[in-house]
Amino acid sequence: MKTKPADGPLPLLTLGEAARRLDLSNSGARERVRRGALRAAFVTSKRALLFTPSEVERAAREERRP
Repeated sequence: MKTKPADGPLPLLTLGEAARRLDLSNSGARERVRRGALRAAFVTSKRALLFTPSEVERAAREERRP
């Protein structure tokens, strides 16, 4: 995982929030994730741990399993 200051320009979402927002049936959304436009982050007091687009996609698939 990459680290980035928490006050950076990206909106910080938890991995679960990003997974819920991602519609895997929407190829445009999937492409935005692949390009890194949607990032998920676990925010600590000093920094954010950013998840990779593939981690977000994997979590989205798991979120939709019955």
